[in-house]
Amino acid sequence: MITTQTIKLKKPDTYDNQWIEEQLADFNIIRWAIIDVTEREITLSVSIANA
Repeated sequence: MITTQTIKLKKPDTYDNQWIEEQLADFNIIRWAIIDVTEREITLSVSIANA
């Protein structure tokens, strides 16, 4: 089954796709997209493959 969740990450001073993927490495992420960026947070929509 595939589920979609919203995940918030604490925003560092600089970040890129590789940094985001490293933060998500513990999950079985199929795809992700940035949906909001504030001064303190990056909000992602992620699709996760569940066993």
